[in-house]
Amino acid sequence: MPRAAMVFVIALIVLASAGCGGQKQYSATYPRDVASHFMDLVEDNNIKDARALLSKESKAKVSEAVLSSDFKGLAGSQLDYQLGKAVINGDKADIPVELTLKKGETGEFTQPFMMKLVREGKTWKVDYINM
Repeated sequence: MPRAAMVFVIALIVLASAGCGGQKQYSATYPRDVASHFMDLVEDNNIKDARALLSKESKAKVSEAVLSSDFKGLAGSQLDYQLGKAVINGDKADIPVELTLKKGETGEFTQPFMMKLVREGKTWKVDYINM
């Protein structure tokens, strides 16, 4: 392979892999993407960024400290979740979630719940206070 072609291939590989690290990309224009991103942030205990995904109404009523307290019980747990199909009704969306917590010797606990989202402008936000 000529040297110029090899340099080009290496450059393509470097550019392609540059986007593979760090946080997953998501689109706030799809409720399921927002729900998945929110759950990933909760799993990473990234309260600040998780709160940024809350609706305006939820942010007004739920401080970072309250959200942190809500998720305190998840510390030290392995969190796994499965998202169901989003049901969109106008500016509201419901997504069934099956949350599984695995914590040391206490075993495994699975809890289904409905994640609620609202559309604010062109983006979807987690309607935390109504879940």
